[in-house]
Amino acid sequence: MSSKEKPIDLSPPFYVVAALRFCETFFPSLALKLAKYFFFTPIRFPRPAREQKAFEQAKRNELMIAKKRITVYSWGKENGKKILLVHGWSGRATQFFKLRNFLVSRGFHVYAIDAPAHGENTGAKQTHMLEFVEAIERVNMTYGPFYGAVGHSLGGLAILNAYNKGFGVEKIVTIAAPCSIENVIKDFSKRIRAGKKTEKGLINHLVETYKVPIEAFGGHTQAETIRAKGLIVHDIHDHDVSVEEAKMLKDAWKNARLFTTKRQGHRRILMAKDTLALVADFFGKRPAPAPRTKNRADNQATQNNSKEQSAQNASKPNTPKVNAEDGNNTEVKRVNKRRRPARKKPINPSAESNKIVQNAEVPTEVSDKPVQQKKRPVKRRRPNKPKPNAENNTPDNTTSKD
Repeated sequence: MSSKEKPIDLSPPFYVVAALRFCETFFPSLALKLAKYFFFTPIRFPRPAREQKAFEQAKRNELMIAKKRITVYSWGKENGKKILLVHGWSGRATQFFKLRNFLVSRGFHVYAIDAPAHGENTGAKQTHMLEFVEAIERVNMTYGPFYGAVGHSLGGLAILNAYNKGFGVEKIVTIAAPCSIENVIKDFSKRIRAGKKTEKGLINHLVETYKVPIEAFGGHTQAETIRAKGLIVHDIHDHDVSVEEAKMLKDAWKNARLFTTKRQGHRRILMAKDTLALVADFFGKRPAPAPRTKNRADNQATQNNSKEQSAQNASKPNTPKVNAEDGNNTEVKRVNKRRRPARKKPINPSAESNKIVQNAEVPTEVSDKPVQQKKRPVKRRRPNKPKPNAENNTPDNTTSKD
């Protein structure tokens, strides 16, 4: 990921900004009305294709608060521990589609909401953070109790406020959440290019409406009384909410730890696998895979029986066995089922060397002298011997004596 995240433009069109600057000069009260309208009106973005599967697989229900609709989504095993996910300003529940996968794989029952005037909710077009808090309380009364909660951006700040109103979870995770309400208003004023007078008028309007200082809803104020374990996740390259907000929250929340990321921005952090795995592990490690065998105890008993049987066979002496046919004693021989490989005959080096010498060709010496051919000896013929007479066994040329 690149270090620079292209921020989503939440500011009004340029002609609205020009009209606001004109009204600030000549009609200050009208400029304040325009600022309040855009401050309380979220922008709805279409749901991308990557979130469609999570949307289709969810069980959806609807609740009502102050005549405003909220949509509740749920995934996973119904007997698992319950985790609530709360999106930020101009967000939606299906933004948590990857975190949902991590939590469901760990056996949790995951809930998420579309806050009033967000996501699939119809009717109302305006809302504010305290209605986020009211929506959390309503979901907790209907589907609670919850084991933990995760809030992104303004949703994290809403969870901190809901905790001090009875949303008693054991673990809380805030992701890219603001801490100071005054800083939220200042960032909004910069986005619409409003002047200091309009910014101050917006702060005074909130104080008069809720009858308390606006920082009473700040994260650093709420965290001072939170006993739940916390994990604060924030990216150092977040251009929407500064990482200093997370450090401020960590200083006030003694039972929480801060985890910073790099190059994940304000919204892409919800798709960073390593970060989401850390968040899921904060609630519970992924269970080890089950053994392949059906019953580990049965396998252990089988192994023990085989060991005992082999020990008994080894202790028994070789006793003669009586043949049933002739009554003779025949000695029992143990048959080794494992066949030994045939032994190779040893090689006699002397015999091999003799074979090599016999088959080898004798080299001839090469010289410059002409080769002298040996003369063959002439065979001499022997004279023919006279044939003996067959009658008297005497030669033909001889006579017998009287």
